Amino acid sequence: MWCPKYRRQVLGGRVAVRLGELIALKAAERGWEIVALEVMPDHVLLFVKHEPNALRQAQRALKAFGRTKRENRTAKHRQAVDKVAKMHRKVARQRLDHAHKTALGLVRDYDQIAHERLNIANMVATSKPKPDPEQPGAFSPNGAACKAGLNRSILDAGWGVFLGILAQKAESAARVLIPVDPRNTSRTCPECGHVDGENRDGEKFQCTPCDHRDHADRVGAWNVALRAGLVLPDMA
Repeated sequence: MWCPKYRRQVLGGRVAVRLGELIALKAAERGWEIVALEVMPDHVLLFVKHEPNALRQAQRALKAFGRTKRENRTAKHRQAVDKVAKMHRKVARQRLDHAHKTALGLVRDYDQIAHERLNIANMVATSKPKPDPEQPGAFSPNGAACKAGLNRSILDAGWGVFLGILAQKAESAARVLIPVDPRNTSRTCPECGHVDGENRDGEKFQCTPCDHRDHADRVGAWNVALRAGLVLPDMA
């Protein structure tokens, strides 16, 4: 989600059309699939999908060699290890650079910033084993493989690094940073306040009592702002 400075309503008419065209061209250039694009007078909402990057492809190639000691690795194995290590360093630099630039932009444009108080350590915790009641000593599937992939994506996003940098820049610039309770932010209707898991269907939000409809991430952002006291309830 992107907003012009002071949320001025400047994205209308031919400007909105041209902005949509430029976003589509850039997405095609990068190989991204646009899932949702909404250009409103005072904000742009954009969600994209993209294929696995070069780092993940290199990691898959490295797995083909198996686990061996350093002195027993072949030349190709060492090359694969060096390639993955080099990409990891590059991704870390890119993640840190993006976090600094994004945090600086937020601190420059806004006096008050709200975010969800995320407990990342709990979010990336491993799945608990599920003993099989019918076979003593055996275990039932617990979704550990899927959870491991989710954990990698969460850690790769670098939420903790970004929030730490944002907190430092906000303090140095005398800005107010407001962490709020993240529970049910995307399941709570910003219009009537109804909380229900059935309100959300993937990325779609539809309140069961009042039929309010919106994107689930946009609803979550509104609820974060409401809980932080940055907007009035009747403005949502």
